[in-house]
Amino acid sequence: MIAAASSGVSFMKCCKTGISTCLTELTPKGVPVEASVMLYKYYVANQEEGRDYVVLANQNFNAYFGTTAFSQKWTAALAGKVIEKKYSEGVSKYRIMDI
Repeated sequence: MIAAASSGVSFMKCCKTGISTCLTELTPKGVPVEASVMLYKYYVANQEEGRDYVVLANQNFNAYFGTTAFSQKWTAALAGKVIEKKYSEGVSKYRIMDI
């Protein structure tokens, strides 16, 4: 379960072997595991206290991975499995799912 706190995030409900192993198991076929891991790290680093969602910097992730597949395909495939997405105020936001 993910419990957001100012001291960090705990991600050990379903996988006692570690975050990377859990994300590897949950990442859908066709999506690089690195994309899931990078989203998790970005979420932990940028989550503000008292807010569940983090603004998703699609253009930056597209540039990092060198493809628009991140924003066009991978986030859609990850939605419901690893992340929960929402679009509000003209901005794409996401949060890590309670796993």
